[in-house]
Amino acid sequence: MRRRFEQEDEGWEEKQKPEGISRGEMTGAVMAGASLLYGLMQDDLPVIFLTASFLFWQLRVFTVAFGPKKARIVKNVLQGLCLSLFVGAVILLFL
Repeated sequence: MRRRFEQEDEGWEEKQKPEGISRGEMTGAVMAGASLLYGLMQDDLPVIFLTASFLFWQLRVFTVAFGPKKARIVKNVLQGLCLSLFVGAVILLFL
């Protein structure tokens, strides 16, 4: 029984590696970039925070280049930054 679980876990790390950015993610990043430019031109801080949050979230795909240990740290930092920017955008929206 234990051996079967070990064999199943061997390919787990390979399945977790991202293959790259899909077309939908790329389209979302382009739209977020356009929204970011709009927010910068109109001085709309919640839009800037929200789109920056999404763009930082998209950067998680490129953390594979840092190696397995550093990639995990960088992903966690990006996730925390994205979450704080999103919460900040929601708070600023209601102020």
